[in-house]
Amino acid sequence: MINVKKSDGKLIPYNYRKIFKICQKMNLSRKESENIIFEIEKNIYDGIPTEKIIQMILNYGKKHKPYFKNIINLRESLGKINSYPDFEQYISILFRSLGYKTINNKIIKGNCVNHEIDIIALKEDEVIYVEIKHHNKFHTFTGLNVLLSINSTFEDLIEGYKNGKNKYNFNKGMIVCNTKISKHALNYSSCKNIGVLCWGHPKHNGIEVLIKNNSLYPITILKDLKKENYDLLTNYGIYTLKELIESNQKKILKESRISEKELNILINKAKEFLEY
Repeated sequence: MINVKKSDGKLIPYNYRKIFKICQKMNLSRKESENIIFEIEKNIYDGIPTEKIIQMILNYGKKHKPYFKNIINLRESLGKINSYPDFEQYISILFRSLGYKTINNKIIKGNCVNHEIDIIALKEDEVIYVEIKHHNKFHTFTGLNVLLSINSTFEDLIEGYKNGKNKYNFNKGMIVCNTKISKHALNYSSCKNIGVLCWGHPKHNGIEVLIKNNSLYPITILKDLKKENYDLLTNYGIYTLKELIESNQKKILKESRISEKELNILINKAKEFLEY
């Protein structure tokens, strides 16, 4: 049996289905995914790190999709977004794609104390208190303590509304994060009816699926994006490849230090990726 070493050092049995899922998330066809699995299995060895398998997928993917040379994997790209305020703004974009109105960074009175709410998501009768958790190290799990805090805040907000201290009749608390959630945290969220949107959860409809289905890939997925250009683009409210393509290029060139050549290269790479 061949084992794969995870980032935490734990060994798990090799499973080709996991590679297939990764390939599918990278917009590779079934045939292309099967070819990549075949190539990987010719070079795999016992104890191979998961990071090396991901790199092998990217390397083999370049043979099938030219744009692969210009991107990093989605999970890594989410970790590269600045935690505050950029990741919160990015999550707002995801919620708006689902028809929600969003309010960011609102101070709301609870029954006992004031709370800074990352996002309030509103749609019809839904009033959702959204807590954002971002990890630069994308293998980090979001743990139980975060869910305990969300539930405590949610209960105080509800009591505050009942006592006339705030105008938001929240009917749900929710955690949104860019990484996986621990088993204990997931069990607690289920028990307390706390919504979860993270990597791989809900099953078959996690944050990565939402991003793919709506083509809301972050600009950090572009491999050659310089830090100074990232800062420049986010200052203009550009967080996704779609926004980059639709941006006011003349205004950006007039008011910033980025060259026309650099901006055009980034836009062309974004277009090439989204076209696939």
